[in-house]
Amino acid sequence: MSKWLQPALASLVLIVALIVRYNDPALLGDLRLLVFDQYQRIVPREYHPQPVKIVDVDDASIAKFGQWPWPRSVIATLIKKLHCTTKAPRSSPST
Repeated sequence: MSKWLQPALASLVLIVALIVRYNDPALLGDLRLLVFDQYQRIVPREYHPQPVKIVDVDDASIAKFGQWPWPRSVIATLIKKLHCTTKAPRSSPST
């Protein structure tokens, strides 16, 4: 093999790989997702149960604070109440 052929072929392979990666054809995306799915089946992530809290927004709260999105201060108060209790508070958040 000549002295310039090996770097030229390596450069060509790199350029083609970069072009394919930049264009990201649907076939490549599907293949990536398929490989990821198989990996998750073989070595799944460890399950860590997370506590779930459900907040029921009543009509009085909507009348007081208006429709969603509520101000951040109201959300912060609600989150503080959730952290202080073991179950969701039954009262509406107050500011």
